[in-house]
Amino acid sequence: MNALLIHPAFPPTFWSYKYAIPFIFILNEAELTLPPFIEDLQAGCPKRVYASREFPSLSATPLPMWGLIDLKRYATMSIQIYSPRYYYQRVVTFLREFKTTGVETPMDLQRFLAFFRSCLRLGIIGRERAQYWKLMVWTLLRRPRLFSLAMTLAIQGYHFRKVSELHLLNTPGKRRGCHA
Repeated sequence: MNALLIHPAFPPTFWSYKYAIPFIFILNEAELTLPPFIEDLQAGCPKRVYASREFPSLSATPLPMWGLIDLKRYATMSIQIYSPRYYYQRVVTFLREFKTTGVETPMDLQRFLAFFRSCLRLGIIGRERAQYWKLMVWTLLRRPRLFSLAMTLAIQGYHFRKVSELHLLNTPGKRRGCHA
């Protein structure tokens, strides 16, 4: 299953602010699901999920022109998007603008353990510890109802950054594993 997730981790754009929708899922094959999304977006009323159970014919799909892609530039851009400084700034902007739905996420055992692990990995060991604690304190003081979401976005940013570093830069010295 292929999916495009419009998510606050990406650079700030109009969909998270104008429509107050934190996520738009575009699932399955883009040839079938992307056109209805673009139509709804142009009409000013995007839905939360776009999906199709059908599969398009591959005979009409053109082959990518791999020679046109500069992977080094793409990798550098991806690393910059997920660099702690810029990523946490976007998360704060998103949380500031986000309109809560009134549904609270309880702090159950699973979330408590995730918070504990994120404190250890991001708040003590990680290079982004200053930005992490700044986000956590800001969220507790300004938007305490969104604390669970802030923690989730911090963990996702760490994950996206590690995946980018490991698979896009492809530098032998940096390939230590996801938990390095």
